[in-house]
Amino acid sequence: DMGPHAELDAYGLSRSISGLRNQGRWREVLDLLDASHAKALEIDLVIWNRSMSACARAGQWLHSLGLLHTLHQCSMRPNAISWSTAITACEKAGRWQHALSLLFAMPGRDLVAYNAALSACARCGEVVQADRLFVELQETSLAPSVVTYGAAITAQAKARRWERALALFQSMYEESVETSVQVFGAAIDACSRGEQWQRCLVLLASMPEFSSVACNAAISSCSEASQWEWALNLLRPSFWHDQKPGTVSYGAAISACERGMQWQQAVQLLEELVTQDISPDVVCYSSAISACAACKKWQEALALLHAMPCT
Repeated sequence: DMGPHAELDAYGLSRSISGLRNQGRWREVLDLLDASHAKALEIDLVIWNRSMSACARAGQWLHSLGLLHTLHQCSMRPNAISWSTAITACEKAGRWQHALSLLFAMPGRDLVAYNAALSACARCGEVVQADRLFVELQETSLAPSVVTYGAAITAQAKARRWERALALFQSMYEESVETSVQVFGAAIDACSRGEQWQRCLVLLASMPEFSSVACNAAISSCSEASQWEWALNLLRPSFWHDQKPGTVSYGAAISACERGMQWQQAVQLLEELVTQDISPDVVCYSSAISACAACKKWQEALALLHAMPCT
């Protein structure tokens, strides 16, 4: 029984499913869909796609694929939205093999589907598959978008292929594709993983707007390179505008001070966190303690050890 939805028409059903989808109530979407089918209520492709989307958003990729399969059984032809929604469901669940299988089975592949499949490969670090898809896309009449490049650069970052990531980044300008904060962040992440701290700083300074994630990646890169002064510079309030660096940012900077044998700076950063009502985590304390120990400041190291919260 459909309960309060018993008298719903197709329009009301569509609205109800949209509302449930937006609230993440995917089980109720499926129950409503089943009840509507049992009452022989007309279910069009729009309703079906929204039901698939509800499952995809909730990470229920198997249910999303099940609905796509049921479409065929109902003699309804899935459209581009149906296929892309199913591929996106696989992407969010990290099921890159299923995403590729759906893409290759899809008639008239569009850019949204390619981007979803490429993102699935990037999420799982499947750089070879991501490269393959990018090349295949370029051979079609479709033009790679900022989403396409973002996914491709992310895949390169996870494979620590910073040169390829920057080559793709440069291609965006050559092809007049507008960049985004996410793409800049992916490029910075690639350079950070490739130990290219100077390139991280150049990219960070070129960003159209501030990103704490990108800044943290740059601080981590400086930390890995023992560039503690640059790490501290990136913590300046003027650089963060209306935002504030958090535990991750300070943790990376303290680690940079540890590597640079700057125990006083490390302790000062730890104290700054406390004064800002931010609880330093074990990583922050451990780095500061190691900095003190490396400089043979045993009393300071013991004091921090006693102050460190129990986990």
